[in-house]
Amino acid sequence: MKTNYKRKILVIGVLFLFLGASATLSVSAYRTWADNFDSYTNGQLLDGTPDDGGWIGWANNANAYGTVTNEQYRSSPYSVKVDSDGVSRETDLVHEYTGYTSGIWVYTAWQFVPTDFAGETYFILLCGYDGGGSGTVWAV
Repeated sequence: MKTNYKRKILVIGVLFLFLGASATLSVSAYRTWADNFDSYTNGQLLDGTPDDGGWIGWANNANAYGTVTNEQYRSSPYSVKVDSDGVSRETDLVHEYTGYTSGIWVYTAWQFVPTDFAGETYFILLCGYDGGGSGTVWAV
């Protein structure tokens, strides 16, 4: 009977070894992208210039910029401010990604909404983006 226990322990041990190895393989397969805006300069406009980390206004419109600010932040010292002048300018930032064609992806975003906020705010992921044209595919 002791031999039977040893065999079960060996099988369980091999099973855990296999599961551990497969978990390690899947962990190493993760691709990570993150931006907490802390690497930018306070007051910097994210309007599509080369130092903007890939951020551009919708339809490549530089007037749809976001502003890096230290007014509110999740991680110190900065965040990006999404705002509007109420007339002709509102923030509508886009970040395009390449090389992500399959798999399961987890996307986390944080928004600060003031208590006196009036209006609407959206966080949207698109399946396809062609500069805001007819090839844009919404995946809300």
